[in-house]
Amino acid sequence: MPALILQKPYPKSRDKENTAHLLRRLQLWYKGDIDALLTEGRLIQKLYKDKLKRTTNNNTADERRARTFAHLMMQGKVKAALRMLSQDSNDAGSGGPLPLTKDILDILRQKHPSKSTPVPSTLVKDEPPTLLPHQIIFDQIDGVKIRYAALKIEGAPGPSGLDAAAWKQMCTSHRDASNDLCKAIAAVTRHLCSEFVDPEGLSVLVACRLIALDKNPGVRPIEIGETLRHIIARAVLSTFKDDILMAAGPMQLCAGQESGCEAAVHVMQKLFNSPEVEAVLLVDAFNSIIDKQHSQHTAYLSSDLNHSD
Repeated sequence: MPALILQKPYPKSRDKENTAHLLRRLQLWYKGDIDALLTEGRLIQKLYKDKLKRTTNNNTADERRARTFAHLMMQGKVKAALRMLSQDSNDAGSGGPLPLTKDILDILRQKHPSKSTPVPSTLVKDEPPTLLPHQIIFDQIDGVKIRYAALKIEGAPGPSGLDAAAWKQMCTSHRDASNDLCKAIAAVTRHLCSEFVDPEGLSVLVACRLIALDKNPGVRPIEIGETLRHIIARAVLSTFKDDILMAAGPMQLCAGQESGCEAAVHVMQKLFNSPEVEAVLLVDAFNSIIDKQHSQHTAYLSSDLNHSD
């Protein structure tokens, strides 16, 4: 939805024009005329691409790199700007995104086969909680926590096209409208935490954008989720951090530990260099990226928020 209705009609359009187009597109959205929105969006993108192509042809590679670096810095994306400088644009194996050709799509499909039903013997066998968490414990998730979570997130956009910078601006830069937005997100968060929600209704929120990175050799699939989902998750985690650590225990590697991946690497390196260790066995779980039923089942049985002090 945001990618369809929030596009500027042309680069230097004024706020009044943008507001008029936004209201018109919202009416088309409410009427269900998605085809008209898609047609308009594709035409705008074509005009942008044609202009970008003409500009690119007139600039050298160094000038394009300088413009991109300045654009990223103005958006506050310092890590992305520095990463761009560290990569050699002429190196095909620089680890950047690959074009979605037919061969790349076939590889991605092979790495993401259809979801399979978990084997019952691999699931944690325990009695589910007899009581659901009381709604009162989630009332502390308010608009202030949502705004704080939005300021802390970083990352690329999901399927909607709204990245962390866009959500930061929406949640902080428009006074009453930003406050109302944060309160609305907080209400949605409390609803998700305290009541049953049909999974079909959450399909858009949990959807991810799949990109292929050059592994040189090979392809590494990366899923990028919706930024709104990151904001909601961060607000919940910051509120119930101690309870989550207690529930996860040793089943979740480095839960709550700063730089957990780096710590795990250093521990494994120390063990491997130990004279008592002769070998290390590496197990790669194929298709684990889409097998989420195990983790959901375990998290449900491990829920212990009812007994928090």
